[in-house]
Amino acid sequence: MTDWIIAGLVGFVVGGVVLWYINRPRRGGPTPQITHSIQQLRAVGELVVFRLITQQIVTAEEHPAGNFGRNYLKWLLSNRKMAMVIEYSMDFSYDLRDPAFVVRDDGEGRYTLKMPPCSFQAHIRNRAPAACRGGGATPRAFSGRGSTRRIRTV
Repeated sequence: MTDWIIAGLVGFVVGGVVLWYINRPRRGGPTPQITHSIQQLRAVGELVVFRLITQQIVTAEEHPAGNFGRNYLKWLLSNRKMAMVIEYSMDFSYDLRDPAFVVRDDGEGRYTLKMPPCSFQAHIRNRAPAACRGGGATPRAFSGRGSTRRIRTV
């Protein structure tokens, strides 16, 4: 029984010495200093603030005989109808490298930001006739992913 008590005390003392050695304050090495500055916000580059993803349906109707057929031959030939579903996204962003971006220090930890003009980029994600949306063949004229344009607001 006394062997267990002595072994427990020795284990407790050795454990305490090991914990003290691990957590002791270190001397001589540089301590890391963490600082932050809102003045370095320009290094972010382009800041995307809003992304819009939506779909739009576009329909068209035409008669094979033109306006005359639409007005007088509707009972004989039906109109041709087409519907297209267009999916697109728009990214609204600020270019923080623009010289118009200014950070003004108002003191006491307060800052005023003068933002550059907001720009947006439109992406056509998918366009196909509504009949092809179920996985059927897409006509050659509507294949492809579309192009991207950059439009700058004033």
